[in-house]
Amino acid sequence: MKPGAARTLVVDSFLVDGGRILAAAAHRSRFVTSVAEHDADVAEEGGSFWDDSVAAVPSDGRWFPRISWGLPEGSSAPTFEVSPRPAPTGSESLVLATASGDPRTTPLVKGPDLARLDALRSAASRAGADEAVILSPDGLVVEGNYSSIVWWRGDSLCIVDESLARLPSITESALVTLATALGVEIVPELVEPSDLEGHEVWSLASLHGPRIATKWVGGPALAAQPGRLRAWRARLDALRRPVA
Repeated sequence: MKPGAARTLVVDSFLVDGGRILAAAAHRSRFVTSVAEHDADVAEEGGSFWDDSVAAVPSDGRWFPRISWGLPEGSSAPTFEVSPRPAPTGSESLVLATASGDPRTTPLVKGPDLARLDALRSAASRAGADEAVILSPDGLVVEGNYSSIVWWRGDSLCIVDESLARLPSITESALVTLATALGVEIVPELVEPSDLEGHEVWSLASLHGPRIATKWVGGPALAAQPGRLRAWRARLDALRRPVA
């Protein structure tokens, strides 16, 4: 690779709360697998760097470390970096807005599109929202700029059908695994925003866990079942395990 502007090739972030993390192995696997797809020769080094970085996270407080692999400005050799980062304040709800377009170039890898996704979030903020929902060319719900989107139909948990390319969500995977174990029906669907009228919609991300959408700017009117979000957040929190 020729030297040039800094480029992030792969990145992952996760919440460590009081020394405990949700689905640590899944986060590690997503990061190492993405590195290996670029360069299999450094995947093992990436795994070791990940392990050392996670082990160094303080056991007290809330942390949101970011581990990345990319090209520093002017360099031709990718390097691994970690930013420990105290965790921002979490929330249990958010406002959604429909993204103006889909800027993703690598929807299955977290990293190369960060700047583009930041721009989507900034646009959503100007519209009075917290998260932009990306739609497919056919107008189908794909994912949020930094989250997975799921919804409920009665007692069934609905997820975006696998035919739409999106980032493998660690939080969604944990939720689906837990829901399946508890006998909840999981329904993959292809939906337009209007199909979610009157339904409960959640945004899933590592930092916040599940958050309920209280409003969709210019979109469907949403609903909520009292107590459901809190119950599932507690169940997922119970799955957190010590970092070491």
